[in-house]
Amino acid sequence: MQPDLQERIGIAEALCADRIGFAKLTTMAFRGTDLRPLRDELISKIADGTAGAGDGLDLSLIIQLLGDKQTGLAIQAEVLAFHQLFRSPCLLEKPKLRVLALAAAIDMGGNTPIEFLLEDSGIELLTLYVVAGMELPVPLPDHDVAIVIASDSEECREALGVIDAVATRWPRPLLNAPRLVCNLDRDKLFRLLSGIEGLDIPATICVTREQLSGVARSSLSFADIAAELQSAVIVRPRGSHAGVGLAKLDDRAAIDAGVAFELWQSAEAHRRIGFGVGRFEMAGRRATTPSKRG
Repeated sequence: MQPDLQERIGIAEALCADRIGFAKLTTMAFRGTDLRPLRDELISKIADGTAGAGDGLDLSLIIQLLGDKQTGLAIQAEVLAFHQLFRSPCLLEKPKLRVLALAAAIDMGGNTPIEFLLEDSGIELLTLYVVAGMELPVPLPDHDVAIVIASDSEECREALGVIDAVATRWPRPLLNAPRLVCNLDRDKLFRLLSGIEGLDIPATICVTREQLSGVARSSLSFADIAAELQSAVIVRPRGSHAGVGLAKLDDRAAIDAGVAFELWQSAEAHRRIGFGVGRFEMAGRRATTPSKRG
């Protein structure tokens, strides 16, 4: 029998692990800050036993930002095995709103980066990672509104299922219904939004490896696969995000054996079974690609 979530709201302070946060660390990285000294400092804290769970999750992110995704994810898995609730920095000691974000245990680009929207708002952000095989914490942290930030990636499906099982009984308003998140797939979203006046969202078509190989061999064109793919296109492994494995192809000649091999390698590395292909557009100097995180 499912527990009564109405009885599972409690005090967050004793459960939360404070961290530097996704927004601050990512901004530092993209501004060119050398994160290695901070990485070494966090490793030293872990070595001498003074690190908390927040330090571990920050270290996981830093290592991913430094290019070692697998090690970063391994550290994240170790941290989330014993702690799942984290608090991001907040400007106000007494926040005007408390938001609980429900995340999946995925790489740094797999959850909606809501922290960027809230970091200077005076709104408290708690992030609860929904981990396979683990129940929701008892009690739930106190919050005013919850929001699902797990994406439509295959790796998030189990977490979305756990949230969906209790969504109708969630004791506070819950945004982003987990059962609807799958509609954010690139090959579904453009169909849902088609026909809206003033909105142009390029089509994204699922393409198999065999079809991509046919295009690489010039025995097939993208237009042969779908009428929407008659101009320059964006190709990426299905389910990928944050630009991983993405390639822009201007015409058939562009997808030579080298490009095809790079795309194939990316799909293998991420265990993808196909590719998403979308029309590439330029509006003045601004490019538009299929709408979705990453």
